Amino acid sequence: MQQIVKDSEGGVTVLVQHPNQVITVYGNLESASVKLNDWLETGDKLGRLKTSAGGDHEGVLYFTVQQKGKSVDPADVVPFD
Repeated sequence: MQQIVKDSEGGVTVLVQHPNQVITVYGNLESASVKLNDWLETGDKLGRLKTSAGGDHEGVLYFTVQQKGKSVDPADVVPFD
């Protein structure tokens, strides 16, 4: 399940809820490819990343992992294969 939030500068942030009170946050998106309360599977596209102001560079993804309301090291809660 996720939540979609638009920030004051027109960017989009997607919050994805995982088991064990883990939430992943994906920000600085141009648009979301998911809708509120969609169920996601590994590999699903969440959205489109904003480009730089001049459009000549790729944008920078904001990513964080939170567990029980506190930021944590992603390697501690998300398996990387």
